Amino acid sequence: MKNLNFLLLFLIFSCNVTPDFSSTKIGFENEGENTYDITAGEAASTAVISSFINAVNQRDMETVRNLQFEDIVIYGTQENIEGVDQHMKVFDDFLKTYPDANWKIKWTMSSNVIKDDVAENWVTTNLLLTFGEAEVNEVVDANIVDGKIKTIYLYTGQQKMNPKESSE
Repeated sequence: MKNLNFLLLFLIFSCNVTPDFSSTKIGFENEGENTYDITAGEAASTAVISSFINAVNQRDMETVRNLQFEDIVIYGTQENIEGVDQHMKVFDDFLKTYPDANWKIKWTMSSNVIKDDVAENWVTTNLLLTFGEAEVNEVVDANIVDGKIKTIYLYTGQQKMNPKESSE
């Protein structure tokens, strides 16, 4: 009977163990001659991106500004943007031209790139941007540091047409 009680206690406590995803390798990054492990990141970092996108859609530009570092760098498909002031101007110009612009998060995930035993947290997000008659797919890689966006790599492409529409 003692063995049965011990087995039951063991099963109860072993089922409550949460895996340590912070060390779960999910990929790698090649940078020059170096290869770095990518591990599962902090899910809480995705909230920074959600807050940023919500603020943009609500035109809460004070929150948009506060979620970025002053020296943010955005590597875009057409141009690079350096500094929060320049980024805010680009947003302002775009929103004046397309006041109906809206971003929708399709998916988002957090990962850490491990370089010299230091984790850089990156949140990768797929967005659907709609404005006027256009739909644009964007993928954003954002480096999150202390709850703010430090760096962004932005990749943009046209949304695929519905196959029925393309055959007409």
